[in-house]
Amino acid sequence: MSNSPALDNPILKNGVLKDGEKLSESKTKFPVEVFPKDVQDIIIDLNTKGKYPIDYIAGSMLSAISTAIGNTHICRFDDDKIDNAMLWICLIGDSGTNKTRSISKIFEPIAKRDFENYKAFESQFQEYELNGCEGKRPTFKRHTVKDSTPEALIKTLYDNPRGLIANVDELRNWYGNFNRYNSGSIQSWYLQIHSQVPIDYIRQKKTIKVERPFYNVLGGLQPSLIYDLAKGDNLVDGFIYRFLFFYPEGLEYPKWELNKESTKPSFDKWNRILNRVLDLEYDEITERPKSLDFDPTAQKTVLEYQNKCSLLVNQKNEPILKSIQAKLDSALLRLSLVLEGFYHGNEQSSFNTISVESVNGAIKLCDFFRDNIIKVITKAKTTRKNETLKDQLYSKLDNQFTTAEAEKVCQELGLKRSAMFKNLSNEDDYKRVSEGIYKKAV
Repeated sequence: MSNSPALDNPILKNGVLKDGEKLSESKTKFPVEVFPKDVQDIIIDLNTKGKYPIDYIAGSMLSAISTAIGNTHICRFDDDKIDNAMLWICLIGDSGTNKTRSISKIFEPIAKRDFENYKAFESQFQEYELNGCEGKRPTFKRHTVKDSTPEALIKTLYDNPRGLIANVDELRNWYGNFNRYNSGSIQSWYLQIHSQVPIDYIRQKKTIKVERPFYNVLGGLQPSLIYDLAKGDNLVDGFIYRFLFFYPEGLEYPKWELNKESTKPSFDKWNRILNRVLDLEYDEITERPKSLDFDPTAQKTVLEYQNKCSLLVNQKNEPILKSIQAKLDSALLRLSLVLEGFYHGNEQSSFNTISVESVNGAIKLCDFFRDNIIKVITKAKTTRKNETLKDQLYSKLDNQFTTAEAEKVCQELGLKRSAMFKNLSNEDDYKRVSEGIYKKAV
């Protein structure tokens, strides 16, 4: 049983992250052992031969299997705790660390099916037009969407009740579009989807209603933009806590090598696993998912783990930990269902119950994600503090000033000399007039 080390993280104090403290260099490695052995071998092989980062391959795989399951199955712990396979996943890393490449390769079978479905839709629509647009209008059956308005998204969800994924290169482009509309109401709308609340959209006296919205999110984010994701009410309304973060340390820009051993066999194995899950049947007429109960041992394991986490959270009485754990309780059920999907794809499960193997894997994943969300919040808070000091420095300086005057202000603010010169080098804020003399750019 996991000890949930993140619950004892000293970075937390009185419900908030302590100013000026930095989370110890988290060396939390992704627990590859949560997957079936064949999937573990695929991940290691792709990492060794193709230089695909383990975190990004594993995160993409979790998202892909979750998307393949969609609304075909739900898991039932008891009558009050029923969940689906929906996951919002964020891969954090600098540009050039193979986030997009990992997502693209893992999602190839889904992209292929979407393309085949589009060609079929094209043909059906041509026939529909030739017949004078009589009968039922054909719809494009798909798994993946990119940027879309709420109106377009709910229409696409209505046409694709099995479920969708927003597969975006840059996650900021997804949540940044909230500002194009009424950001508060739109964000709340997405939070409802994540919580499996039925949604509707009313436009020009026409109502579109989706009873079981299934909408995955997968995208990359650069570390410098973490603050952007955590700003505003995102920490208050729980928006950021709904994401499962992959934040590996020390990734270097990959060096090309002539690969003498191909990664194709591993991708072929992965494609077979994912395609088997994509082949799960779904009745679009009734739109009723099949319900999977937890076997008795799995149920007992979930109960023991959740109760242990609950006890520790209540002992610490810290709002941030409570907010994190509330979402991880749901993630525990969802990840158990998704991992059972991996076993089904690898022909090790009939997909009729949730096994203790899947639950034990989900527990390890919850501990991993707890560590990473604390790391993300710490990064966001540190950045926010730095941004505040940057604004204070700017407001206290005269329109033209010397480095000596800037140093004096920095001493008052507690800014180091190196931080001062870093700020002065920002040409959007300051211009160098001559040696030791600067002026504000605006």
